[in-house]
Amino acid sequence: MNSRKILFSPVGGTDPISNFSDGSMLHICRVFQPDIIYLYLSKEMCEFHERDNRYIYCLEKLAELLDHKFDIRVIKRPDLIDVFDFDFFYREFEQCIYKIREEEQGGILLNVSSGTPAMKSALNILAELMDIKLTAIQVVTPEGKINRHEEDRDNYDVEAYWELDKDNEEPFTNRCTVLENRNQMAVFAVNNIKKHLDFYDYVAALRVAEGIQGFLSEGAIQLLKIACARLNLDYSGFTKLGGNAFGLLPVQSSDSRDIVEYLLAVQLKARRREYADFLRAITPAFFELMKMVVERECGIAIVKLTYIDKNTSALKWKPGFRDFDSRIRNVLHEDLERKFITSDHLVKLIGECCKNDRMRKQCEEFRKIESAVRNIAAHNVCAVTDEWIKSKCGFDTGQIMKKLKQLTSPAGIKLRDEDWNSYDLMNLKIKEML
Repeated sequence: MNSRKILFSPVGGTDPISNFSDGSMLHICRVFQPDIIYLYLSKEMCEFHERDNRYIYCLEKLAELLDHKFDIRVIKRPDLIDVFDFDFFYREFEQCIYKIREEEQGGILLNVSSGTPAMKSALNILAELMDIKLTAIQVVTPEGKINRHEEDRDNYDVEAYWELDKDNEEPFTNRCTVLENRNQMAVFAVNNIKKHLDFYDYVAALRVAEGIQGFLSEGAIQLLKIACARLNLDYSGFTKLGGNAFGLLPVQSSDSRDIVEYLLAVQLKARRREYADFLRAITPAFFELMKMVVERECGIAIVKLTYIDKNTSALKWKPGFRDFDSRIRNVLHEDLERKFITSDHLVKLIGECCKNDRMRKQCEEFRKIESAVRNIAAHNVCAVTDEWIKSKCGFDTGQIMKKLKQLTSPAGIKLRDEDWNSYDLMNLKIKEML
């Protein structure tokens, strides 16, 4: 992170030194020691600057005293007479700050105690509303009340005032206060991020977060990117982003991890009311679970008897598989003419070879549900709602998801109830970082 500090400061009547003490601009420079200083001068301040170089002189003397180099840049407005126009300064200062951000890297400090009331108010509100992180600094007078102007501003002996500046004596009193009010635009954006998280829309949440990066921790942005990779089942991206360090996945072993994360993603489709996508997603989920049940409960080594077709990515029987396990031949018969393996094949094998009656019934029941809804979204031009799904198969998405979860146990996947809420737990971690 860039540690450079940049000060933007209007110059007012009490700058650089007033009543034998630092004015606000000089005092902020003494306390915060910015690397770059932008001085904003109206017509009257430009005249003082041209007459005796009072602002630059005091800053250069302070730099010598602190052994710290100031890069001083002067923004001159020699025609600016109306210094009480708030609207003008709001637009003017906003443009100045954006230009600084384009040209320089570092944290931007704002002097909200120098200049006219219009200047101070404009900077205070910009600190609240701009999409850049700005640090507003207020400086109280040495007496803690309104300044009395004891010096002659028109006949300003800058060298004498510097020598008599009481703040040059150690220890000096730090009169600066960093205003802790939060940027309102960032507050609104963070609330929007939280709403996107509640809807599991990590892409939208990340897009909003990247628009206010200056107000968020690097960890929050990182975790949002991890969440996007997780929902996309992009385990390579998840790992590269450091996702494993957060303990987000309920299952770590790659064999069960893939199907569990897929099931969690399917569950989110139901929660987000993406019902057509939910219906399409349950078929591959059911197929994978049935493969695991056949392996575990029937003792049939599906992995050894099959291969994945390069062109279609479908699972097929290997040549000669009938010779490896006679049960497949005895159960499937004419179904073996179909080279592709389907959920029907797997459920039939479970029905004949699995000894657990309850398990067989669970698999057969879900197969009927899956068959009833599998092609609903694909072959019907109509709105797919939860009520409509229930009218077609007798179950709503919550009930379908519950039955799908129940199949993880016979598939040999051990999950706790809280594991099914792992996305909500991840959301809490993200919100804590915002």
